Amino acid sequence: MAAFLIGYLGVLLTGCYQWIVSGEKGAPFFEISYLAFSAMLGIGIILMAFLGSICQARKITFLCWAIAIFLLFLQFHQSARGLLLATILTLLLLIFLRYRSQGKKFLGILALFMTVILLFALSSNDFQERLELVKNDLNLVLQGDYTTSLGYRLAIWDVGVHGIAKRPLLGYGTGMPEIYFEETIHTYKNGIYKDLPEFQKTSHYHNDWIEIGMHLGGLGIFALVFLLWSWFQTLKNHQLSLLGMVLICYVFLAGLTDTFLLYNRIPIILLVITAIIVCWQRPIIGTHNLLKI
Repeated sequence: MAAFLIGYLGVLLTGCYQWIVSGEKGAPFFEISYLAFSAMLGIGIILMAFLGSICQARKITFLCWAIAIFLLFLQFHQSARGLLLATILTLLLLIFLRYRSQGKKFLGILALFMTVILLFALSSNDFQERLELVKNDLNLVLQGDYTTSLGYRLAIWDVGVHGIAKRPLLGYGTGMPEIYFEETIHTYKNGIYKDLPEFQKTSHYHNDWIEIGMHLGGLGIFALVFLLWSWFQTLKNHQLSLLGMVLICYVFLAGLTDTFLLYNRIPIILLVITAIIVCWQRPIIGTHNLLKI
């Protein structure tokens, strides 16, 4: 646990330094992009919010929520729209699942959370710029111009779903999906996407599910679903169903807008967190505590 915390704090402090001093996103010193750094922040936010929601000691509860809010503030300044949205929706799910039976407390926490989100959104120039960029990109897409960040994603998802529909069982094999995209866009839908490789080099499909489906088809998608289900069962067996649900929700939502699990170091972080918290929670004979905090 100490090694993990030191490593996480090292990356976090480096990312904060880069943002405050030079205005750079991510943690370039560790070769971590702004997307991977934002994903790390999202995991930290969810974990701290979970611990804060179940802890019975008020001081620790306040500390956990304060850390979660601070990390959320940093994430608002990382320009990762999809990951930020995944974090917010996952936190809403956590608040609902944890406090839905407590009436006034649920409404109070929800109102406070929405207020914090609104303040961060209004005070973040990065968020405002990315929001304006989405509007401009959407207008260009409606005009048939896909040479934008949003347009490129919509186009590559469209081609990816089309490719999976053609080979739904086994996909196209390792390394072939990117080649399939560059070959297909010349004829697909009368070639409306044919200029996209000049706009951005084709490296992946910016979506975990489509990427896996193109490589391995339905068999690969089923394998990922089975992996997530087994991960949830592991946490559930250690009385951590709530944590399992919110983590899987975050992984699923984050994977809809980028290759969250496939091409970065996030799975290692999730594996380490799972190992630590399962060993921490492993029940001592004769006790049935939720978490020993």
